[in-house]
Amino acid sequence: MASKTNYYEVPDIFGREDDDPSRTISIIGRSFSGKTHLTVAELNKLAGKKRPNGRPVYDLILYFSESLDASPLANIDDRLNVKFIRGYYPKIILLLKQVQDKSRNAFRFLCILDDVIDEKVIVTGK
Repeated sequence: MASKTNYYEVPDIFGREDDDPSRTISIIGRSFSGKTHLTVAELNKLAGKKRPNGRPVYDLILYFSESLDASPLANIDDRLNVKFIRGYYPKIILLLKQVQDKSRNAFRFLCILDDVIDEKVIVTGK
């Protein structure tokens, strides 16, 4: 019997407005369980939405992945400002932090790490 992907849709998982500008969301599941499909579906809810200041919900979305050829990624709405990066580069995250520090958090960034494997974790277990 073929397996069926089941997940609960969380309304506006990436678009919640609250007082905490930094938040970590983890979507965990086995391979081919629908994690990327869920991520794309939730991202697409943001397409065309604006903050009260007229800017998009996120000024920039960075999508880090070793699997940029995954078919669900082709369905990301073109209106979203998504930049795809093969692999994971911590220096980019540090650069975003510097931008936020200098601008007093003037921008909203969303970083997605999908199928990113850290070799250090595999080798050392830390």
